[in-house]
Amino acid sequence: ECAPRGERIGWLTRVEVNGTEMSPLYWAIRDGKFAIAKFMLEDLLSIRADRECYYYGRDVLFEKHPDLIEVLCKDCPELTRVLFDGLMWHSQTVLDGRLRVNYYVREIYANPEECPDAWKSPMAVLCNKGTPEMFNHPVLEKLLELKWNRFGQARFLAVQGFFVLM
Repeated sequence: ECAPRGERIGWLTRVEVNGTEMSPLYWAIRDGKFAIAKFMLEDLLSIRADRECYYYGRDVLFEKHPDLIEVLCKDCPELTRVLFDGLMWHSQTVLDGRLRVNYYVREIYANPEECPDAWKSPMAVLCNKGTPEMFNHPVLEKLLELKWNRFGQARFLAVQGFFVLM
């Protein structure tokens, strides 16, 4: 049976087994069925549309799996690339030699109000448990650039300025 578009995301994020709710994604990863987990991630993170609305499972994926980054880094680091690919959309049209890209990084960025402990944020988990190759992905490069421009650069320049004046 084929899942209707509006229900597909729900079917891929929660299933009831013997009265217990489980995540089919975590179930597949725990059992070593990485091809199935890859398919689920790709399906959840595909942007689809019909006449009524757009469907994109990113919000539900991170709502039902708040520790997704940690689980992927620990159990199946090769799937992080699939996740990051799904968090990026690029246009098929090239204008002036440039390609428009949208990055969906809210959950990895970790709003300080939602995640007050910076050492438990998804970015910190990636730094502590991830591999250096993960940071070559355009999504993480953009995220690091964003964090540097918003927080790191000003603080770094202030400290360097202090040492120059001393």
